[in-house]
Amino acid sequence: MVIIASKALRQDEGARMLFSKQQKGQGLVEFALILPVLLMVILGLIETALLFQAYLAIQHGAREAARFAVSMQPPMGHMITEDGIEPCPAGGGTDKWGVLCEGPDENESDLDARREKWQRRRVQMIKARALEASMGVRVREDRLLIGLDEQDYFDVENHPELYDDYWGVPGFYGVQVKGFSRNEEGALVQKEDHPSLPGLHVRVIVYHRAEVIDPLMGAIVDSVMLNARMDMINEGLQAGAGALPTFEPEPTPDLGPGPEPEPNDPPDRPVNISPEDGATEETGNPQFTWEYSDPDGDPQSDFRVQLWPQGSSVSHDSGEFPSDASTFTPEDWNLSSGEYCWHVSVGDDRGLWSEYSAATCFWVQVEDNNPPDRPVNESPVEVGTCVTIDTAHPEFAWSDFSDPDEDTHGDTQSYLQIRLRPDGVGYDGANSRDTGAVASDASAYTPPWYLDDGEYYWSVRVRDNRGRWSDYSLETCFIVDAAPYLVVLGDHEEGDPFVLGEDVTIVIAKHDGDTDYELWWVGPDNVGHSFASLTSDGDGDASQPWSLTDPPDPPGWLELIPGGVPGQVYTCTVQSRVPASGDVVAYQQISVQVPEDLPDLVVTGITFPDSPLANVPMTITVGIANLTYSTVEGFFDVNVYVDPGRPPTLGRPGDGLQWVDGIGPLETRNTTFVITLIGLGDHEVWAYVDATNAVDEGDEDNNRYGPVSTFAGCEE
Repeated sequence: MVIIASKALRQDEGARMLFSKQQKGQGLVEFALILPVLLMVILGLIETALLFQAYLAIQHGAREAARFAVSMQPPMGHMITEDGIEPCPAGGGTDKWGVLCEGPDENESDLDARREKWQRRRVQMIKARALEASMGVRVREDRLLIGLDEQDYFDVENHPELYDDYWGVPGFYGVQVKGFSRNEEGALVQKEDHPSLPGLHVRVIVYHRAEVIDPLMGAIVDSVMLNARMDMINEGLQAGAGALPTFEPEPTPDLGPGPEPEPNDPPDRPVNISPEDGATEETGNPQFTWEYSDPDGDPQSDFRVQLWPQGSSVSHDSGEFPSDASTFTPEDWNLSSGEYCWHVSVGDDRGLWSEYSAATCFWVQVEDNNPPDRPVNESPVEVGTCVTIDTAHPEFAWSDFSDPDEDTHGDTQSYLQIRLRPDGVGYDGANSRDTGAVASDASAYTPPWYLDDGEYYWSVRVRDNRGRWSDYSLETCFIVDAAPYLVVLGDHEEGDPFVLGEDVTIVIAKHDGDTDYELWWVGPDNVGHSFASLTSDGDGDASQPWSLTDPPDPPGWLELIPGGVPGQVYTCTVQSRVPASGDVVAYQQISVQVPEDLPDLVVTGITFPDSPLANVPMTITVGIANLTYSTVEGFFDVNVYVDPGRPPTLGRPGDGLQWVDGIGPLETRNTTFVITLIGLGDHEVWAYVDATNAVDEGDEDNNRYGPVSTFAGCEE
């Protein structure tokens, strides 16, 4: 029994040992299967943590760079060193980031040039600050985009080669700085590589392609593109400034290889249609037509037609003419009879030009151009004698235009010329008059002449639209015995209206030499204003210089045409009146244009609360106005300065700054500021509208207002 039990026990122990070995083998197999997955999870967590750390780093860099940007530091002509803010050395030097400060050039008198140089240097510092603050980021020094004028390097869509050179390379790092600046029209516009104006948004965007170090993930993707953006508002703006311009939405960059650029081939060589080879044209201004086509389907945007006499060089050229039409008719080539050749080149809407078409030659056969018939005087005229007229400012009239070629070529009158002489004097003698060639198709004309009493002779000639003049008409005579009259003379071109703001002279003639007269202005609203008194001399003549910008109050000049619209022309009247009776002796109607002049911004006043307190914030009101009929579109600034020590100058931001979004004609506005008067006693406050010179004004010297003195007391 004992022997049998021992054998059984040995068999059972062997089975247990075999089972144990099988379990260990199974565990190794299971561990081998789980280990890659476990490593992927662990390494994935590590990689995710590294990517998150890289994102936090560039986000910190964007935030710190934006904070630096809105501090508006350093001032112009200064740089930041390890020891603080210092003036730029006379010979130039570099700051703590290696950005060059040129020194003396920044002290040049041109404020705009200084400001632009300072802004570009600040952009470089902002970008350097972003890189400095992006701690722990693995950056390749040869794949940095933190310089100036690198906007195209951020346009991967239109420059796919940048993917292989920058964006697709692990370790790539780039910074964009965007702000708001003024364009040539004075409007606020978003601009690349600009630190923005005081009180407006500035944006810093940091891009970084973080390298993947996990070999398992690296087999799938070798790097991940990250970006962080931060918007802040530059110092100088107080709460309640109103709406500010905001940035356009940032496009999602295509960080893979960009699409192939669309093909852009030049247009096909055009084909001349007419005049065709051997054709005969019966006009000196023939119509040219051609056939246009483009391999890309781009439409025509321009053309250029050239013409030359057969066997000669180009004599007529349309120039680059913007048009999508495949036809051109010159207005004034006026070709004479002969053989000519022509060709045409066309441009598409993407700026490419075709070759010139194959030249075709044609004949021009123009019939003779006869001069117009001699006109016949009709007024002032009296057969057999000199007619007497009672105006010193006569209208001349003659027979309707006629021309031998009127039926065959449709000739029409295009110019007239009147000449006049006093009795006993030739047309080139003293006091003779000549209008010169006046563009007109009318058979009547009133020259800007005011004639003394006396006898005169006149004649007229006319020109057709093909350049031929008629003979002068047979002269006729008239006698001027004028009634009292009034003339308004200005500096504008004949035929143009007077303009509010123009200096004029008002002449009265043939008035009673012993009577005082008043000059009156009657506007388009039929409301009259007396603005001057004068006495004629013994001959009944007098003159009164006057500026349409400076009549006495009332009215102010802006009231001469109430509600006037810039650019519009209104009919007004200047009168001479007898003060006692109010009778109108003479008058002249004139056309007056409201000027499309430049705006004129002024500060109208600064209002404080009653009993200002020292060291306590208070709200003040600054009034502004636009003194002209012109509208200001876009933002401009209003600044206040508390105890500035000296009058504020153009370009100096105030202690408080408000941005105003436009102002209308003759409009007034109130802007509010919160200021604090530090310390008991007297204080000075100034205001300045458009200190950034954003608005082009007619008068740039009246934008500053002050000083306004006030006393800051203490609470009782």
